[in-house]
Amino acid sequence: MISLRRRLLLLGGGVMLSWGMLLLARLALLTLYSSYFSSLGWLEKSSAFFYALRFDFSVAATLFFIPALLMFLPFRWAANPRWLKFLAYLVFLLLALSSFFLIADLIYFDYVQRHIGPELAMLASDWLFVLQVAQAEFLLPSLLFLSFLLLAFFYFQRCLNRYLQKEGLRQSETYPRLGLVFVGLFLGFLLIARGGTQSKPVQIIQAYALGSEQQANLILNGLFTAIHSYNRSASAVNYHFFEQDKKQQLAKRYGLYSAEQTPFRQQLIDLEAKPLNVVLILVESLSYQYVDALAGQGYGVTPVLDRLVSESRVYDRFYAAGQRSFYGIQAALTGIPIMRGLPYLGTGLELSRFSKLGVLAKQEGYSTLLLQSSKRHSLRLDQIAKTTGFDEYYGLEDYPILLDYPAVGAASFGWDHETLQFLEWRLQRISAPFLAFLFTGTMHNPYPEPPKMLQKYPHGVNHQHDFLNTLYYTDWAVGQFLAQAKQQPWFDDTVFLISADHTKGGDGNDLLGKFHVPLLMYSPKHIQPERIHRVASQLDLLPTMLHYMGSRRPFSALGHALQEQHQPFAMLTSNVVVGAVNDSASLTHTLKNRLQEKGEKKEVERLEQQLLLYNQLSYEALQANRWAD
Repeated sequence: MISLRRRLLLLGGGVMLSWGMLLLARLALLTLYSSYFSSLGWLEKSSAFFYALRFDFSVAATLFFIPALLMFLPFRWAANPRWLKFLAYLVFLLLALSSFFLIADLIYFDYVQRHIGPELAMLASDWLFVLQVAQAEFLLPSLLFLSFLLLAFFYFQRCLNRYLQKEGLRQSETYPRLGLVFVGLFLGFLLIARGGTQSKPVQIIQAYALGSEQQANLILNGLFTAIHSYNRSASAVNYHFFEQDKKQQLAKRYGLYSAEQTPFRQQLIDLEAKPLNVVLILVESLSYQYVDALAGQGYGVTPVLDRLVSESRVYDRFYAAGQRSFYGIQAALTGIPIMRGLPYLGTGLELSRFSKLGVLAKQEGYSTLLLQSSKRHSLRLDQIAKTTGFDEYYGLEDYPILLDYPAVGAASFGWDHETLQFLEWRLQRISAPFLAFLFTGTMHNPYPEPPKMLQKYPHGVNHQHDFLNTLYYTDWAVGQFLAQAKQQPWFDDTVFLISADHTKGGDGNDLLGKFHVPLLMYSPKHIQPERIHRVASQLDLLPTMLHYMGSRRPFSALGHALQEQHQPFAMLTSNVVVGAVNDSASLTHTLKNRLQEKGEKKEVERLEQQLLLYNQLSYEALQANRWAD
């Protein structure tokens, strides 16, 4: 039998060996790609190595979690040498596979300047192709690696046999003590694997907290990015819809930059005479149908928005990119749709190069701030704000309560009035021009009870009335914000964009109803009121805001500035189904076959062609890390 102390030493040695392996991989990365990391000074590199400890030990704890628990089961037979030898061989196999993966990651880095991750599911689904590539291009290195592993195994086996010599268990190793050790290891490994005691496990995006792509890639390792980027749905999607010649032909037809470089690269030309301040407000769950001045349903809870409709440029056929908040947030901040088989912003998209709204605004001399009504870490917006280049970020914890609420803590996603008032207070204290992005939360289910004076219906009676009360409250809060903004010197040179993250769940059975949200552009001095019936979507928001900022710098986005002439097109995502709509047709698709369609046959076929092309080009550009320059 093997003592508890010796088993702990065996486990500790394995963990340290895995950490050392990750450290060597990082040193190799820094050496092999020294030109890529040349912009980092020794302090930035040292900070990255220190910050990487959290990610490396998270991976090590994940790898050893199951073997460690099996090694310390609170039973005497778990100390049997044969059982421990089996587990030791399992650990060796894990280390061998990990080392192979880290070497593959080092090779892969040369192609796209980022760690492997999102494409893992695709490679796993076509492992024969991977073997063919390895045989064709890396046969000799592969053979050398296998030879090294074989020698390492013999040496490992020899050392293991000596180490696992039978010895008597100490009397102190009682069942209660073994149980305590087991529970302690379980909790300890779980804590380390999660990356700490915070509410959400450590994610790829947190490597970007230091503010540099190069530092982030030095902090991360291929094992971590693979574990946190893997998406099983990728194996169900084949994005190869068109062959090379056809793809090039279609890309030219739709006015794309290039099918093989950065297809959605664009540059604005017809700009405003004067750059404007930009304030984007995404209202939680604001469906088009609930604004009386738009849909005429007579709910009576949007008097402020109803008035703004008559004073704004209104897009009556504006659609959300998806049915969850992060779809709309990603679309507005990056111009990139969320796609099956690929990570989204906050879970791995950061590994790719893309245009970032905050960065682009700062390049034009704008002050930038991002706020949400919810807690700072909600949707990982605190990290997303840093990644996309915003100077300031605020969440629920930053806003003082201003109203007498029936139950202050009932608003799980924060109070919109306090958030909007805080925004107005900050805008008085930052230098213009500025870009502000605000995401509200009060209208998220469960719907909190607003102050009595802001209740249009009896609260707590039914779900719909509770929602309408929160909408009435948020509409009032927007009105209060704009009323105060009008008193500020920056108001005349500011454009306010008011839209939604997505529709209210459960409303509308047709494709368009599930995605139909309002878009109001309000700037009395610069925008004439009008109703526009051309199709547009949240993917057009980033180019539109850049237009108002007067940016002439190249950027990449699937959408286009709404001020410019282009072919109307909106791409919508609902889990495994995608949709597309233009001015004369609409359809839903599984990326394998067409589901529903509306419009003339020729128009539907053209729309399907555009949808598949945009999906293929988006996927290929993100996979090859060429979405943006």
